[in-house]
Amino acid sequence: NNIVSAIIVGLCRLILHKHISSVETVVKLLLKYFNPATSDEIMQILGVFFKNLADRRMQELLQKALFPTLTAIIDAPSESPLQDVDASKLIQFVINLTKPEYCQPGLNIHNTIALAFFGILKDDEESNQEVAKIFASELVTLEISDDPSLKNDFKTCVDELVQGIK
Repeated sequence: NNIVSAIIVGLCRLILHKHISSVETVVKLLLKYFNPATSDEIMQILGVFFKNLADRRMQELLQKALFPTLTAIIDAPSESPLQDVDASKLIQFVINLTKPEYCQPGLNIHNTIALAFFGILKDDEESNQEVAKIFASELVTLEISDDPSLKNDFKTCVDELVQGIK
């Protein structure tokens, strides 16, 4: 446990000091944080790390790690403790840490999350049905900006999804 703690603390520091910007590392840290088998000490370390990530306005890493983490949880083998993870809690966690007021001025990560969600649905409708169900319920909590070009992007995505259904 001490070795794992030291590795996690080291990775967290490297990410916070921008020496590492690997989305795969953030995915692994999110999976560790949401894993029910993770010790309380490591959960506390990761909780502080994710809060610091938001405080330093580095939430883009969380946005990029959201869908790979969600997929890893959904596709986890039946014997894995990740099967017990409530995927909607992961989405809520990332949405709460990426609210526009916590991000860099002019950056709305919720717009990117919503567009990425539509892109995933459009690209692979069959394998992402579980993701669609989980994410659709959380979509209403996103704080999407009122930008006309963004509305056109959403309209285009929805039109393409409707055409795919027909």
